[in-house]
Amino acid sequence: MPVLPVSNLSKIFWLCILLQLVISKNVPAQTNPCPDKFKAYHANGAEVNTFCVGEKIRFKSCSANAQPDKEYYDTNKNDGLAFPDTVKSVTYSAPGTYTVTQLINTGLPGNNQFERTFTVLDTPPPTLTGFACAFYKVNFRITDTHYDYYRVNFGDGTELRVLPGKDTTYQYQKAGLFQLTVKGIFRNALCITENSLEIPPLNEMKIPHLTSIAINNYSKESGKLEIKAELQGGYSYLLEQAPVNSNNFREVKRINSALGDNSRTIIVDQIDTRTVYQYRLQVSDSCRTHTNVFSNILTTQPLGVTTQNKTNQLTWPLYPSAAVRNYQIYRDAQLIKTLPALITSFVDEVVTCGQQYCYRLEVVLQNNQSSFSNDTCQKVIATKPPKAGLLVASYNLQNQVELRLQPAAQETAQDANWQKKMNNRPFMNLGSTKQNTFLDEAKFKENEPPCYQATYTDPCGLISALSNQACPTMLNGTFNSAENRVNLRWSAYIGFTLVPQYTVEVSDEATGQLLGSFAVGSNTTFIDSKLNTASQILAYRIKVTSANPGEISYSNKVVIAQNFSAFIPTAFSPNNDGLNDVFELKGKFIQTLNLKIYNRWGQIIFESKNPNEGWNGKINGQDAPVGTYVYSFTAQDLNGNLIQRKGSVTLIK
Repeated sequence: MPVLPVSNLSKIFWLCILLQLVISKNVPAQTNPCPDKFKAYHANGAEVNTFCVGEKIRFKSCSANAQPDKEYYDTNKNDGLAFPDTVKSVTYSAPGTYTVTQLINTGLPGNNQFERTFTVLDTPPPTLTGFACAFYKVNFRITDTHYDYYRVNFGDGTELRVLPGKDTTYQYQKAGLFQLTVKGIFRNALCITENSLEIPPLNEMKIPHLTSIAINNYSKESGKLEIKAELQGGYSYLLEQAPVNSNNFREVKRINSALGDNSRTIIVDQIDTRTVYQYRLQVSDSCRTHTNVFSNILTTQPLGVTTQNKTNQLTWPLYPSAAVRNYQIYRDAQLIKTLPALITSFVDEVVTCGQQYCYRLEVVLQNNQSSFSNDTCQKVIATKPPKAGLLVASYNLQNQVELRLQPAAQETAQDANWQKKMNNRPFMNLGSTKQNTFLDEAKFKENEPPCYQATYTDPCGLISALSNQACPTMLNGTFNSAENRVNLRWSAYIGFTLVPQYTVEVSDEATGQLLGSFAVGSNTTFIDSKLNTASQILAYRIKVTSANPGEISYSNKVVIAQNFSAFIPTAFSPNNDGLNDVFELKGKFIQTLNLKIYNRWGQIIFESKNPNEGWNGKINGQDAPVGTYVYSFTAQDLNGNLIQRKGSVTLIK
């Protein structure tokens, strides 16, 4: 039936009024059973006054004499009135407040258009979160607040009304994929909206494992521990503490692990680390379940250090477990000692007075477990003066005495004080140095052999006992030109505990190249009868080697110059036969030469300043005549000595 035009509606309206007046004269007065004129019904036939988005709602007059084909409805007054004769129901797609208008012909006089206002509610899926816990438990929370109340179906035949915004725990009877269905319900509407959540069960529970415990800050109230552990994803853990040899554990921290098995470093601070405690983990979960599943136990290991005379004394309590393999001591992060399981102290003697050292103790347990002590540092002090050092005196190549002081074993010299005496006079002070070496720059005196002694001050400010007296070897040498040999004699070295061994060394004075070395044992004399001809000027020294501890000293240097020598031929034959073709000066140790050849009239016919160049018997490129010629030369040896000679030479063919 088409929508009626407004003019026809007016006619119908007045006909209805007249008809109602006629009927009212014949109908007795009674209570109106339907004051709202029409009602709304849910799809299941129930009367409703509040709707939900997506519900199909049917409208129907409640008048006794209503005729379905004569009632019409506009379902939303806000978009204008229209009364299609086919519209008796509606499905709202948006929430809000809607005014529904009824147009009806009841055959009775009076108004035939009525209005009612209805609320349409939104129906989003209710939201919830949840997670699995130990022993088939789930913890969930309805995070939705849109509905008036909620019911949760757990998929095992149980359904419960649950308050939103509150953690709720439910116990299943067996493991599996937990399926929760939440229903959002309005009190004044019949619609119910559902949403589901699948919660996978936790993995099978594993026993946690503590791998190490370390004291990072040693304090009564603000101590700090670092604990390394192997944990299991999805579970929580309770770190528990108890006194040694006690089972009275109490919770000190809760730890949540990430997904998957992982290693965790657990930091616990603001606790007492000066007292020895034992620690363990109890497996828990997000539901705070106490499972009574515990890890292994690790105990803290404090370490104390005190200083004695140039030593540091380390002490610690015995670790309360039979699983100890050994104790390892670290000094300045370097392992210095491994001790058996029942040892509780150690004396570090390899230390230097005045220096600070930091120590840490590791208790090595079975199954690759460890307990690390606190780091503790101590400066070494001393109460006894250091022992005397070993002094070595040696001449350098400039015949100056070099002193070298070696402190006693396990001692360190902060500075050194040097003393000297000549012949048998008293010792005099040479001064102090920050080094363990000293150079005596006094001029060498062959007839005044020196002796030295020294002390050193350790880092604690204590002065050592006097060192040994050190008197370097004094060498004297002479050259016997008639026999072409060098005679050497020297004084014994004073200062080594055992008799030293002597070695004669001869070198080229100009280059310092070693030309020969002769071991002479404990003798103090030597004759060099086979002089080295590689150099005219020879330098001799005595090398002194101690048998123990292998120290070396040198005597002063003695320089010997060998004789200059020259051979001058009386005749030569420049006939190119390879024999005596050149007149030249032959000798040893010639450094410079000026050779001149004269003819019978005193004219210079040849001159050379090269020691290796002679006269080949030619004058201006032509063969000189046979005869006698005069020569003269001036030569200088390597020692600076001059030789001048004149003579004659015969040129023959």
